[in-house]
Amino acid sequence: MDEISTHFSGLDKMEKLMDETDVLAEHTHISRNGLSYQRRQRLKAYMSHNELQQICYLVDSHASTLRDKAAIRYQRTLIKDEHPEPARLKFLKNVIVTKCPPTEIVDCVGDMLRQVQELPKEWTIVQLTSSNITAAEVNNNDPSKYVMNPLCISVFNCGQTTVDPFLITVPEPRDPVRGNIVNLVEQLMSIVEENRKILTSTMGLNRFSTYEKKIAYYQQRKSIENDLKMLIKDMEILWLQHWRCLLIGKSVDMMVDINLKQEIDEFLNKKMNQVQWSSKSKAIFYYATKASPHLTLLDLKNIVDYCCESAVDKHSTQELIRFFKHLGNKYHLADTTNIQHPVILVVDEILDIFPWEMMDVIQDNPVCRMPSLHFIYFIYKTYESEIEDGHKIVTQYKRGTFVVNPDRDLEKMEIRIMNFYKYWVPDWRGTSDRRPTGDEFLELIMNTDIFAYNGHGNGSHIMSTEKVQRMFVNAVVLLFGCGSSQISRLGPQTEPYGSYHMYLIARCPCVVGMLWEVTDLDTDVLTAEFVSRWIPSTAPVHWKYVTNKNEWKKAQKNVDFHNETKVNGEGLHNPELLRALCQSKKCSDYFITRAACVVRGIPMKIKQVANSSQE
Repeated sequence: MDEISTHFSGLDKMEKLMDETDVLAEHTHISRNGLSYQRRQRLKAYMSHNELQQICYLVDSHASTLRDKAAIRYQRTLIKDEHPEPARLKFLKNVIVTKCPPTEIVDCVGDMLRQVQELPKEWTIVQLTSSNITAAEVNNNDPSKYVMNPLCISVFNCGQTTVDPFLITVPEPRDPVRGNIVNLVEQLMSIVEENRKILTSTMGLNRFSTYEKKIAYYQQRKSIENDLKMLIKDMEILWLQHWRCLLIGKSVDMMVDINLKQEIDEFLNKKMNQVQWSSKSKAIFYYATKASPHLTLLDLKNIVDYCCESAVDKHSTQELIRFFKHLGNKYHLADTTNIQHPVILVVDEILDIFPWEMMDVIQDNPVCRMPSLHFIYFIYKTYESEIEDGHKIVTQYKRGTFVVNPDRDLEKMEIRIMNFYKYWVPDWRGTSDRRPTGDEFLELIMNTDIFAYNGHGNGSHIMSTEKVQRMFVNAVVLLFGCGSSQISRLGPQTEPYGSYHMYLIARCPCVVGMLWEVTDLDTDVLTAEFVSRWIPSTAPVHWKYVTNKNEWKKAQKNVDFHNETKVNGEGLHNPELLRALCQSKKCSDYFITRAACVVRGIPMKIKQVANSSQE
């Protein structure tokens, strides 16, 4: 099935040009730079009629400049002989660097399949690629204009060889009445900008001068919240539609997935044996069944129509749909007890601003992001010996460090956070109410397993993140500041950039941060809920059951946290970072804060420690 090229016309005319640029690439690096290399690889994908080759080209188009920047950094380290294991660093460099001249596509496909098979069997990787080679995209010179393009969804089932990666192309979202393209990118950017203006206008304000102004502020916030919720609904219904089922992960109870696949096979062989079912179609039916509690009957019909290609009649289609729903009920797929393994989203830079994690099929499941499959394999190989059951293990969680309110203008935030840290993680060390020196900041990041930043942005105004990329950051980095992990577009014909990229080059396994501006109180609530769920503590009362949190929220100093009823925190600690964050988001008052908080990196897990009262 030619998945991509059916969405574009005239691509055969580009084949000769692509051959010429490949020859040019053997003699010069001009055709490898930034968007040029990215678009060239995507054009190759659209011209190919082999699905695995299409996927491989799309994989290679992701984060090409970032990969080369990281490779150059490692090459400099090797030249200066500053790495204790030069052979290992050279191997890691070769994992991510773009190849010049390009490697034969057959070899590239083989490498891709080998890497996916080597990754932990618990992982599912879903790559979201924008088809940014349209004329409107290439000719765009307006920095305020964003183009809505078709979306390529590539699905990788890691740790197995039974099902090859497969590809689905989703057209642009369209208005169901008029048929016009709905530009969700521009809508989201407008929401983010309006949110920024409202928060900026009230920055440093202790109280509103009039009651009317207070009401107007909260009405504006509510309006933005509603707009964001509607946009996410449009992502589900108008854009991804039935294909949002592909974002769901594997069941932790492996027998659920084994039985589902077996029953689907038996049903197709017995009831639908007039069709020669491909492994891709069977895989799609598996995803449709897993997501059936979230899909409408029309969604399921569209999936059946895609896989069957008119090979079955209306009655058989209805029978398949009933069967999917039957399996969903039989295996209780809608129940919260049916938990999923992590999904890693490989998100195209231009699509990174979208809060994918808030979509209905995955909002309660562990999800993290990475810029490319190359970097997933790169980080996996960096920490391979420390990964158990698909998670990098954190053992020294008491060795946390922090930087709180370095700009000295968030007094209430500082009081709240420091009161919480002293109560829940008293062994952590760090600075508060002062700006640390660059060396202090670096030392706090380097000599810890968990580093937390609570202040404006991500701290790059204190110490250049360019310095960070020269180091090896082994810590989980928690950046609880406005837009702390945002990836911004510098221009219509440039690749987006974010400070997170420097942490990735430093081989940081995981960064938690915000996609856009957030309020300090709501972020503080999320911080405390997340840290108390993820990190064990010897505190006498679990944070969830502390009864005088209102005093804490009002930033009263020296709060004596207590609970008049004897309770314990049994069952509240979740050692998996992604799952703990999912649970914590529900305690946040504002939806826009929950949607802003994302995880970049690989899944992390705290190693269970004996005699911990919160375990």
